[in-house]
Amino acid sequence: MARLISRFDPRISVAILLLTGPILTGWTGLIEDLSPLAWVVLPAWATLAAALIALRRHRTARTWLLLALAIATGFLFIHRPPPVPVGLVKGTVTAIHNHRFTVCQPSGCVQVTTPLESPAPVHVGDDVMVRGTMRLPHPPRNPYDLDERQLARSLGVATFVEHPLWIGIDHRPNRLTHRVALARRLVAHRIHERLPDPRSASIVTALLTGSRTALDGSVRAQFSASGLSHVLAVSGLHIGLLALLVLTFSRSLFRRLPVSEEVRRALSGSFSMIGITCIAVWMGTSPSVSRAALMGIVLFGAFARRRPYSPWVAWWWALAAGTIAAPERLMTAGFSLSFAAVAAILVFLPTLSRLRSRPFLASILVSAVATLGTAPLLAVHMGQVPVSGALTSPLVVPIMAPILVMGAMILVDPGPFSAWVTDLLVTLLQHAALWGSQLPDWTRLVGLHVILWPWLILLILAPAPRRRRVRRATLALVVAAIGIASWPVPASMEYTQLDVGQGDATVIILSGRFSVVIDTGASEFNGRAIERHLRARGQRRIDLLIHSHPHADHTGGSRYLATTMPIERFVDNTRSHRGDTLDLGGLGRLYVLHPPEKNLLPTNEASLVLRLQAESTSFLLTGDAERGAEHAVTTAFGPMLDADIVKVAHHGSRSSSSVPFISRTRPDVAIVSAGRRNRFGHPDEEIVARWRTYADSVHVTAQHGAFQMTAGNQ
Repeated sequence: MARLISRFDPRISVAILLLTGPILTGWTGLIEDLSPLAWVVLPAWATLAAALIALRRHRTARTWLLLALAIATGFLFIHRPPPVPVGLVKGTVTAIHNHRFTVCQPSGCVQVTTPLESPAPVHVGDDVMVRGTMRLPHPPRNPYDLDERQLARSLGVATFVEHPLWIGIDHRPNRLTHRVALARRLVAHRIHERLPDPRSASIVTALLTGSRTALDGSVRAQFSASGLSHVLAVSGLHIGLLALLVLTFSRSLFRRLPVSEEVRRALSGSFSMIGITCIAVWMGTSPSVSRAALMGIVLFGAFARRRPYSPWVAWWWALAAGTIAAPERLMTAGFSLSFAAVAAILVFLPTLSRLRSRPFLASILVSAVATLGTAPLLAVHMGQVPVSGALTSPLVVPIMAPILVMGAMILVDPGPFSAWVTDLLVTLLQHAALWGSQLPDWTRLVGLHVILWPWLILLILAPAPRRRRVRRATLALVVAAIGIASWPVPASMEYTQLDVGQGDATVIILSGRFSVVIDTGASEFNGRAIERHLRARGQRRIDLLIHSHPHADHTGGSRYLATTMPIERFVDNTRSHRGDTLDLGGLGRLYVLHPPEKNLLPTNEASLVLRLQAESTSFLLTGDAERGAEHAVTTAFGPMLDADIVKVAHHGSRSSSSVPFISRTRPDVAIVSAGRRNRFGHPDEEIVARWRTYADSVHVTAQHGAFQMTAGNQ
């Protein structure tokens, strides 16, 4: 590899690998099944490849064409059709996470889920046969829910087997993978024996073995909210420190040999390459570990041959190897974030080299640059950018090396000193994460604009000669002006009927700054989905929360929302009655059509029925109103029931949706909020057919997921 680095420009090598990668991964046999969008991308991909070869001597054009080619390759693999599920899986266990294990075979990998109460006694390296119902990854049911397809790509799996009917296990204790997994378990057991605090023990285990399965959910949430998730993942920081220790040890080991300096360098570099490879095998093959290990191998190879080497060369080669090994990971969060963070740091490498005598300032610069470099990708993948990570990372990074060293000493030191120091350092780390997670909401940037300006700032501030910096600043200002001029104006209203299973949850955002939540589903899980949606749309509070009626499937998520977001105003069917209007911050009004002020109606019949007019679009929201309430509303308001969008009452049950009511509304879209395979049989097929008679279309969340639409502009 070192010889290749010295002979070829790494960017051209990346281009060659991008061209050959799809062929080696079996893409040629799937061309006839590519999606229509992929057929649009395919000619562009071929054109970019030809242009890259033609312009290989033009550095700037070559770099940008390579970037475009990588993106096109990612799109081709994203739109590659998934494999057809079969009933029998035969392969080798490559990973185990609690009650889930991954089985890999030549055609791909499958994740198998076993019951919590009776997990399968499998080990990494075992050969297994699994029979069961296979399924493909599900798309997200709501706009900002976890995309299981992306999760599957990050795990390297194509299909899932849940509740397997039969598992056959051939235990192979002599395989290297099994021995490594057994050694990891022994290390984790030793750490938990020495550290009394289970949280501290799980953090040290994650740092020394790369396994985060034992981490408590609250610990994960704190580190995620504080922007310190990268600290718990084995990354370039950990690999770099261990690689430096290996190189130092190898240099001291071969210093006394009666050979020339060139031979010593060759031996030290080779020994370090072997050492970092062993470290990568021990830690696992996550994107960050693979990237750091590959960069280390390239750098050590150049060191061994006394060749001038650059971290950028190593970065390009790591990108090349990662692309050819798994092109579908180009669009996953872990892969893209890892390379983006390192690229942003490398841009400022000249400045960092001048700050070697000021490590604290250097750590602040690294944190700020990495945050800017990954901000657009975080906004795309997670909906928000926790700036708190840039504030807390300089405080945390200096203690990571002592944690790794003292954590390793726990394994060999029988005394209490190493355990006490490790527990103290990890406690400081947890306090930093807790402090970062409690910072105000303004430290978490949201909105589409986050995708634009961070990279422009990096472009302007990157060290360069004055003329080049002026050109960069001019280019950045032109891009910013074009982005601002073409940026979409916030819609005057965004309506979303979330898929919360057997329940109701409606989110309305007016002019991008006033949020209304009508019902919150049946559980805390639904409340989390509502919170994710609001925060991803830039909302930091709920301006108006409405309960249509006090049934659990409409109010179950409110308790969670009340603990995580400020609620400015609350309304239910005991506080608002027929004839009332609810002001929406001067941006619109909700008209209450039902129930009457004094009523002894049953709970469902007393549901709030609301009408919203947004620009030229009207909405009718009916809660769980039944035929009696529909008759009362039809008699009292008649023409006011004419609406473009109707949220169908009571999940499409037979107790609602009378013909006189439907014929009065005649909507463009009727939305039925119901859970898949619910025990009530909602929605009733006859009711759905009745709505299809009068409406242009019927959207059932159990079949199609969440419903979204916008109305008008500011």
